[in-house]
Amino acid sequence: MKMPRLAILGVPLALAACGTPQLETGVAPVGAFSPLSVPGEVFADNDAVAAYFLGTVGRSSPSQQQFGDYPGDAGDQLLLFSAEGLEDDSVRAMQWRVVVEQVGEDLRVTNAGVRQRCARSGSSEWTTALCP
Repeated sequence: MKMPRLAILGVPLALAACGTPQLETGVAPVGAFSPLSVPGEVFADNDAVAAYFLGTVGRSSPSQQQFGDYPGDAGDQLLLFSAEGLEDDSVRAMQWRVVVEQVGEDLRVTNAGVRQRCARSGSSEWTTALCP
């Protein structure tokens, strides 16, 4: 049976009959993001993970976010979230791709990356290149 697709915040999702949606693997490939250091701490939930990374740009909540099951080990999740309208004259928006795994009641980040949209480039594409 083919699963219905739904676009949330401009990113397609595959929906299952029950449970957490699974982000399509091509939505946010790891190679489209610059790698980030993985924090050594654990987090209470997905929102706490997002807040950790958003704090680096002075934000506490994302402009857009998606959380979904990640292909791999049971309990792994892919978090995709962004911050727009930054107080940086060269960067218009930043987007993070974070993979977390369940550790008891907490979450541990196993992979993280970031990309940005440049304010002065004339392009709306996400990039890992430095913005002019």
